[in-house]
Amino acid sequence: MRKSDAVSARAWVHDKLEHQILMGNVASGDALVELRIAEKMGVSRTPVREALRELSREGLVEYLPNRGMFVRAIPAKDVEDAYAIRLMLEEQAVCWAAERMKEEDRAALLEIIAEMEALMREGCSDPRMAVLDTQFHQMIYRFSGSAMLERTLQSLERFILRARSLSLKNRARAEKVVQEHYHIAQALLEGNKDEAVRSMRGHIARAMREVLAALKAEAEENPGKASREPRNSQS
Repeated sequence: MRKSDAVSARAWVHDKLEHQILMGNVASGDALVELRIAEKMGVSRTPVREALRELSREGLVEYLPNRGMFVRAIPAKDVEDAYAIRLMLEEQAVCWAAERMKEEDRAALLEIIAEMEALMREGCSDPRMAVLDTQFHQMIYRFSGSAMLERTLQSLERFILRARSLSLKNRARAEKVVQEHYHIAQALLEGNKDEAVRSMRGHIARAMREVLAALKAEAEENPGKASREPRNSQS
């Protein structure tokens, strides 16, 4: 195999596994068994091993001696820190967005809210909702008109997406998120900075509480999961 092919295989496996973890399709504590992943993806074990090492460096998986590789649990402290930072930055983002949004930006906001509402009417709280949720916030980052603020917030999104996917599996929370987004969007459309900031602050605080509750429930449902013998990978 050429070096470029090996790099491509590793990158492909990495991206596929990363997506599965971030979207919540593979749960915390799930075993990631090299051989099974390689067979399922139709590649050799080498790119799988390299991809897992890279994901370990990125903090998404962890190696347990004499056990193997597992999806790393999301530490509650990391959630609290990430959401505290996000709160400060997104308050500024909505403030600037309320001042700087263009007419086409307003239409885009309404369109994504409509998509989320349609998804809820379908009775769907699958990973697509987490993707739309992320896109909504990314729109606001862009509408702020600050490339620096947008880049800084985007750096948090990879972590936030995984936490967001976990909480949005709860249909009641998914419905509430749509309502909260609508209030934020309405304030932005009216150019009401104070209301936009208040709505965003409440939205992020509730999101953090839901994620922490989901993490606690997951831990209680699967106590000591990562310390058990590896089972079939869900990837």
